[in-house]
Amino acid sequence: VLRKAGVATADCGILDARIEYALSLEPSVDIIFLAGNVAEGKFARILALLKADPRTKAAPLYVVVDPMDEAPRMSQYDGIADVLTPDGLRAEALEPILAATVFAESRSAFTDQEEALVLKAARAVLGLDPRHTDYPLAELEPSLIRALTGYSEEVSAAAVAALAAFGSQASVEPLGGLVAGAGSLSLRVSACRALAAVLGRGGEGASERVVAVLIGQLASDDQVLREAAAEALS
Repeated sequence: VLRKAGVATADCGILDARIEYALSLEPSVDIIFLAGNVAEGKFARILALLKADPRTKAAPLYVVVDPMDEAPRMSQYDGIADVLTPDGLRAEALEPILAATVFAESRSAFTDQEEALVLKAARAVLGLDPRHTDYPLAELEPSLIRALTGYSEEVSAAAVAALAAFGSQASVEPLGGLVAGAGSLSLRVSACRALAAVLGRGGEGASERVVAVLIGQLASDDQVLREAAAEALS
């Protein structure tokens, strides 16, 4: 329902750690929907985690509770905007909530503190060997892709490096967009090299659009960019 309404979403399971994975690269959060049919201790821990994070502590939080199942007593917790039933997740029921929150005042203009957290998270995965880790790297890829644009170049560069290490076919088009963009020479070169690494792992290959972007870089005045583009095309 949220995606159909044009809202970018980040999903995570009920385990505390998986919430940290999902949030680790999000710059800011406009609204939270939290499942409430869980053990009281787990619910309290998750709520405390969300209220402690600078990206989520001020976001309106809606708890979804099935009245037919057991759930903690929500009235004992502060900071809950409302408690919804599963029927409250229908499009017509969510429209006024989204209009008053996400579409009324988006927090996409994130703070320096929030961006510092994103940069820290992006750098944290750089040292992980995708062949020798149980960390769910694939779950971070959508957020890394979003981090390619709209952030400081320092954050974008960290995201490019991470995608070079373990990015999938899904990162090819966004990286191609970065190569074609107006970023610095070093960022565009890094994006070319990341493309070479991703494409070298197999998959469907680059689209005609990405290939055209790379071919265009072969005429660049900068030798290092020409060489990086040629590497991605090889």
